[in-house]
Formats: sequence, structure tokens, C-alpha cells
Amino acid sequence: MTLSKSKEQDVYAIYIRVSSDKQADSGDSIPMQENLGVGIIEKNNGILFKVYIEPAVSASKTKLKDRTILLECLGDAKAGLFNKLIVYRRDRIARKIEDSLAIRSALEQANCELIYSATGEMQSSNNDPYGKMMENIRASLDEIESAQISMRVSDVMRDKAKRGENSGGNLPFGYYRKDEQILLIPEDVEIIKEIEELYLGGYGIHSIVKWLSGEKISNLGARAQGAAFRRKQYKRSSEKWTNDVVKTILYNPFYSGMVLYSTEGDRRLLKPDDVDEKVIRAIGTQEVCRTSKRQQEINRIRDNKKNSVRSPRFYTTSFLLSGIIYCAECGNKYNTRNTTKGNGAQYLYYVCSSKHSHKYENCSSSIFKKEILEEYVLQKIKEDISDIDYSNLTNRIQNGLIESDNVLVNELKEIEKKISRYNKDYTSIRRLLLDLDEEDNNYTLLRDNYQEDQAEILKKINETKIRKSIAEDKMLMQSQKKDATESMIDNFKEFSTMIDTAPFYLKNAC
Repeated sequence: MTLSKSKEQDVYAIYIRVSSDKQADSGDSIPMQENLGVGIIEKNNGILFKVYIEPAVSASKTKLKDRTILLECLGDAKAGLFNKLIVYRRDRIARKIEDSLAIRSALEQANCELIYSATGEMQSSNNDPYGKMMENIRASLDEIESAQISMRVSDVMRDKAKRGENSGGNLPFGYYRKDEQILLIPEDVEIIKEIEELYLGGYGIHSIVKWLSGEKISNLGARAQGAAFRRKQYKRSSEKWTNDVVKTILYNPFYSGMVLYSTEGDRRLLKPDDVDEKVIRAIGTQEVCRTSKRQQEINRIRDNKKNSVRSPRFYTTSFLLSGIIYCAECGNKYNTRNTTKGNGAQYLYYVCSSKHSHKYENCSSSIFKKEILEEYVLQKIKEDISDIDYSNLTNRIQNGLIESDNVLVNELKEIEKKISRYNKDYTSIRRLLLDLDEEDNNYTLLRDNYQEDQAEILKKINETKIRKSIAEDKMLMQSQKKDATESMIDNFKEFSTMIDTAPFYLKNAC
């Protein structure tokens, strides 16, 4: 339908925007804006064409090109489907001056009048230069107000994070709010523990998702109770188990009692093991689901998986040196080849990858029979290892580890001393605050000074506890490194014997 100029009745549209899920779900903001708009239409004997509702969209953070409902509304105005657009206030349609200019220009070109329904909101006046100037000033003020609100909210969030309080948003799986406390849901805790045990037992994220979904996985089959119930964390969340949900449950330090907050609003900066000036890291007030030691074990497995280098062959081939030898002539990798002759005899050998390849000039290097080359390499390795002074090597490594241990132990002792001293200082100031006489003329000044000192000490306590946690992580890693080193030395000592008594696939390769 296209609007006819001969019509006596004006055709109206109503545009409604709420900036958060909470506003959108509250039940009063959208109906209120719609009711005010309908009241204006009825008062002027108009026709309502359509109500455009854009829920949970920020006019300051969302680009104009991404506001699909508003663009649909402007497109319909341009097509002549209505000639009057009602919005609640100016800041409902735009929070940035460039957006306000673009929207008003589009409506002006469409000969569509913009009407505000909020009580006390001055109506638009684009008929003269002064009216346009006033609109631009109001748009600038809306943008400034939005920036100020954003800064105030950011300051509040920083302060809450420093005090270990949740800075808002949706809680992770397994938590709920009650009387300003963040508590665990017992039924969900059982599932969280189940996920932890599977992960620590060597199962990957994808296998855990399948298990929780009631599907079969290797060595365990299917979950006896069927699919695990995933409680919705917010209204629009899915009830399906996904890789991201399981990763969050495993790696989010919130479960071990920590609170992380990015001062720049970038969640990619939130790396639990890093100390970054852009990230606030504090001990939280929420109920703790797992110990910090258990969190460290989970993180260690994750990091090992992330940094591990796969063995070139995993013994899935009879070629012992597959993927680890290179040509001395041209530097290209040696490939493996096998050929079966007419008599059925099989020949296995190594050949430079540049031979008979159109990509390279033919290399002059030799072709090696598998048995001869592998026997030579293994013999050289055994000879080299037999010449190693293991006693001296072990002592040097162990002395280095002991020295590192001593450094960490001393660091932890110093940290413990600082925490103890800060706690004493905090207790002393608390006593001074309690002993203050409200009748004293200097009461307010002394109270404020003591409270500032108290806040500063609390900050130092939190920072020092973080340092302690990092030092404890290093101690755990050092212990694991020590065990791995001792195991490696034992394997070196037994290598020659291991070659001669290896499993059948390794014996055959020799």
C-alpha cells in the first residue's frame, strides 16, 4: 500500500527500542511506549500501520547498519507506507549524533514527521535552520549522557570486581542468585563434578558433550541416567550441551572462587593464569565449586593438550624413522616407499621427497633400505647414550631443580609474611575505627582517612594473594617437571635394553 495525498487520515507507525534484555522482559517498557503511541494516534483520528519493536539493542554500541528493525522502519517510510513516526524519546531512536542526523535526514526525504510521545519531550522542528540546530544540540547531549552513563557503569563494575563481587551479567551454569548472594545449585554441582572427573580421566571436550547428551563414548558406553539436564542460564539460552558450555564449566576461574573483570570490556583479555594491568583479578564472594588445586590440574591438562607436539609416527607404520629424517643434500624430508616385486617379495626403503618430483631438481642423494638405515640409526643412538654419565647428568638437573624450588619457597615465605602483616594492619585499623568517638571534632576526617587506609590494605591483600596463587602454580609445575625429568632419565638409562626387548612392532622395525 502507498499513502495517497488525498487521504484525510494520517497513517502512523510506532518505533520502540529497549536497550537490555532486562528492560525487554520487564513487561512495562514496551507496553508503555506502545500505549503512549496508540493514544496519540487515537487522539488525532489516525491509522496505525505497524509497531516496530527492537528489543535489547544499544543505540550507542550498535552500528546503524546493524539495527535491522529500524532500517526496515525507515525503508517503509521511504516507500510511503506511513507519514508519521512515533517514538518515545529522542534517545530511543539514536544515541550518537551521526546516527541522529542520518535518521532525521531519511525521514525528511520520505516526508515523514517524527513525533515524540514522552511527557515533556520537545517536538522536532526541522522547518528552519534554528530548529535543526537545536535538534543537533539535543542529539549531542544524548550522546554525552550515554557516554557518562557508560563511564559510571564501568566505574561501578571495576569497584565491584575489586571487592570480589560479581559485576553483573549471566551467571555460569550451576549458580543462582538469592538475597544478593551467589550460590550453587546442588543438582548442577553433581553434573559439574561429573564433567571434571571425565576430563581429568583423559576424555576430551567432544566426548564429554556426547556423554552428557546421552550418547555412547569409548570405554564407557552411554550415561546410565540418560542425558544430563542442562538448566537454562538465561531466558534465551539453549538446553543442549555444547563444547563452549563444557569449556566454560572447566576453565572459568569463577568456579574456583575467582572473579575476573576486563577494564577495557574485552573478554579476550580474561586469561585466568595471566596478571595483566587491564584485568582485575580478585577472590570472589560466590560459593566455591572446586578447589584452586583442582582448577590448576584442569588447566594443566588443557595447556598440555594445547602445547603438545604429536609424535611423527605413533607407531602406526612399520617405518621407525617416518617423518623425522631429512636429506643432507637438499634439505627436503625423506619419504617412505614400499614396492612389491613380481615374486611377491616386499621392499621397504627411504627416499628423498625431491626425487622424481616436478617441483624440484632431481636430488643426487641415495635411496636407503629401511632395515639398513634404521639399524644404523638405532645403533648410533645406543652408542651415544651408553657414553652419557647419568650420575653427573642427574645431579646437575636435580641441583638446578632444587635451586629453583628454593627460590619459589623463599618467594612464598615472603608473600606469607606480607599477607600476615597486611592482615595485622587491617585489624589494627578496624580497631581504630571502632574506637573512634563520634563526638570528636575530627571524627569525620579520621574515619575517612582510616577507611581509605583500610581499602588500600584490602587491595594489597588481594594483590598479594594473587601473587601467592601464581607462586603455588609454579611450585606445582616445578614438582611435575621434576617427576617428568626423573622419568626421562630412567628411560634414557634403559633405552638400550628397551630396544632389544621392545614390543613386537618395534622389534620388527629393528
